[in-house]
Amino acid sequence: SNCGCLIWHLDYLASCPVLKELYCEGTPVQGHINCLRVLKDTLESISIGETLVGTHMIEGNLMDLADFPYLKELFMFTVDRVKGDIRDIGETDFPMLEELDLSCCKAIIGSQHYSFQRISDVPAFMNDVHRLLKRNIMNDRCQWSLSEDQSPDWYEAEVDNNEDEEIPGPPFDIRLVEAGPRLGWAWGFHTYIGDDSPCDSCEINWLDPEPDRDSSDYEIYIQELQAIEGGEDFFNSSGQTCQINFFRG
Repeated sequence: SNCGCLIWHLDYLASCPVLKELYCEGTPVQGHINCLRVLKDTLESISIGETLVGTHMIEGNLMDLADFPYLKELFMFTVDRVKGDIRDIGETDFPMLEELDLSCCKAIIGSQHYSFQRISDVPAFMNDVHRLLKRNIMNDRCQWSLSEDQSPDWYEAEVDNNEDEEIPGPPFDIRLVEAGPRLGWAWGFHTYIGDDSPCDSCEINWLDPEPDRDSSDYEIYIQELQAIEGGEDFFNSSGQTCQINFFRG
């Protein structure tokens, strides 16, 4: 039957002391995320998502779940009242977590679709989340970018009169780059959000040092780096254009 009109409260979980998987999508849910702590020693998977904006009234902080010892999967979609900052996730937090998806959680800094206000904010942020990115629990879902609506650094692409030449937009999407054990990031351009194809990118900002030339990782690193560079276009081949347009003003 259709129970979409019912409101389900997280307090009810107290009657399910051995629950391992919590799936709340489609039915409006209320309560503080701390209510999940009655299942701290059993929960392995949490999935909470809104089908309509505003149907969930869950409050709290992402870090309220950080000490759940068996939690392997955490999915929250458009849960706007749960706050947090992924930079707060330390080495011992979420010890068993394998997948983290915070799609469109606007109150969580660093959620999957997080938009930055200034270009200058990004390098320090990437350095701060380096340790978390090395855990590889959310890397393939990150779709960070510069805010088109709120950033004073945003500008439109310059129009080229040559209609036969395809000109990409400005490089305001953030692309994670991994070559062997080395992790980095680059500003780039995708044709649409979620596009996994090779993108036009600026220079890579590496977070890890280059592997030692005598190590077993070095050959893998070079091979994967060549594959990455072979898939890029425009901004790498015209790096000067990227620098002038990107940092102008």
